[in-house]
Amino acid sequence: MPVSFLTAEQERRYGRYAGEPSTDQLARYFHLDDADRELVMAKRWDHMRLGFAVQLGTVRFLGTFLDDPAGVPAGVIADLAGQLGIGNPNCITVYREGRARWQHAREIRVRLGYREFTDPFTRFRLARWLYALCWTGTDRPSVLFDRATAWLVSEKVLLPGASALERLVARIRDRAARRLWRSLSRDIAAAQRKQLDGLLLAGDGGRPSPLDRLRDGPYLRSGAELARAVERLDEVRLLTVGLPTVAHVPPGRVTALARFAAVAKAQAVARMLEERRMATLLAFVRTLEASAQDDVLDLLDVVVTKVFADAAAVGKRARLRTIRDLDAAALKLRQAGAVLMDDTVADAAVREAAFAAVPREAFAAALDQIDLLIRPTGDLYFTELRAQHRKLRFMPALLRSLSFGAAPAGQSVLDAISHLRAGDGKNPSASAPLEFAPPGWKRQIKASDGSLDKVAYRLCLLEGIRAAIRRRDLFVSPSIRYADPRLGLLTGSAWEAARPGKRHGLPFAAPLASRPMHRSRSRVSPKGSMPPIGIRRRNCRKLLMSWLMAANWSYPLSISWKNRRA
Repeated sequence: MPVSFLTAEQERRYGRYAGEPSTDQLARYFHLDDADRELVMAKRWDHMRLGFAVQLGTVRFLGTFLDDPAGVPAGVIADLAGQLGIGNPNCITVYREGRARWQHAREIRVRLGYREFTDPFTRFRLARWLYALCWTGTDRPSVLFDRATAWLVSEKVLLPGASALERLVARIRDRAARRLWRSLSRDIAAAQRKQLDGLLLAGDGGRPSPLDRLRDGPYLRSGAELARAVERLDEVRLLTVGLPTVAHVPPGRVTALARFAAVAKAQAVARMLEERRMATLLAFVRTLEASAQDDVLDLLDVVVTKVFADAAAVGKRARLRTIRDLDAAALKLRQAGAVLMDDTVADAAVREAAFAAVPREAFAAALDQIDLLIRPTGDLYFTELRAQHRKLRFMPALLRSLSFGAAPAGQSVLDAISHLRAGDGKNPSASAPLEFAPPGWKRQIKASDGSLDKVAYRLCLLEGIRAAIRRRDLFVSPSIRYADPRLGLLTGSAWEAARPGKRHGLPFAAPLASRPMHRSRSRVSPKGSMPPIGIRRRNCRKLLMSWLMAANWSYPLSISWKNRRA
């Protein structure tokens, strides 16, 4: 990699003032405490005192001494002159002309414990710290340079030349990269290397290489595209069979390698060194399995949502076409209902008057029309959904390819998936689990004679899968966006050992029974109930301490009772 990576702005700012320091920086780096004043006031003249103070604050702020102390911003000089009671800050120009500034720099370095960059122990510590950053992270060289500069300032190490630190960062970053490539590629067998190299070969007639084809995810919103996404996932899994894992390498470095392979041309990857090429392709294939599975789930959500939305749109259009017939039937029923609400009609003559207003045949026809057109509460356009069952041809391959797992709330959906997966993936048996189905769907799935509607079962299961994935009750592995949300949480004995306290409540019974309480006379309770207790102030602190000790809680006893009141 090229050694010269610093920008012009970084080279200009390195070891120099980039402008006036802020108020916080003045207070942190240029404030003179008693020890500083003792060193400063030992100088004889005002320009010596001010120059020494400027050198002292500069090395704290920049990590180096300036060749020309007069190049310090005017605000810094004015602040230090005000602290020292020097009326003429311009006397710093006299200090610049003398040789005392070199003696002062050596004195400050000895008094404050500053070390040179050439110190072997200091270079070892910096190199080890930078190597850890390069191994676990993916920071750019310029960022590593800035972080190394900040480390040197905080550790009281005088800054070296920019090129020396630049070469050190480049060398350590290159060592970490070579170790990464070696760690990933050393366990790849010869046959697997040939298989990975085959990803970079272009097809006949200018066809794209397998690498270009695999990293091109789905882009259409259809069931056929979902089926192709499942085929892509199966192809990626065939590539991963037998390949070494990448768990021993920091995930961020693996992701960075895979990201480069996902955007670079196949010819650029082919021109890499073999060790780097194998590591890059291995990281790409291992990461592609998780991203391909996420692509399938993303597209599944879109397709299932579209199926239900299309069914609802068809149902609404059909309902709008029949709204006129529904209105006509409702008008007839309204005429009959008006007779029922008429107080002038005797109760014995209501039936005869209603049929006089609306003939019996018209009344029966209106009832039949309403029964045909109305929809029950919670209706999800089941008829229209069944008409779209041909769009579910992807379902058997989908259930076979995805590696589902479930939290306790999604176990019923996972049981239904396992039941379908055990068969042909689309025809449930009579013993298929129905715990996942809402009540409205159960009436559609289970007929009156006990038989199962297979189409309704598959539709209900797809809706359940979509909802469970959105709630993260269902997850897949490996995955980037849909992994188990409980990963990384402590369980079992590890959680019991790490939890802050083993008791969740205060042990009220023992302290209350063992200590006398003063009840308020104005509060009288019925016999058998717990009376409200008024505790005097002098007993509250002792009672609280007994509760905390019984609960094995730690509490700072030095805090006053006034600050501890709830």
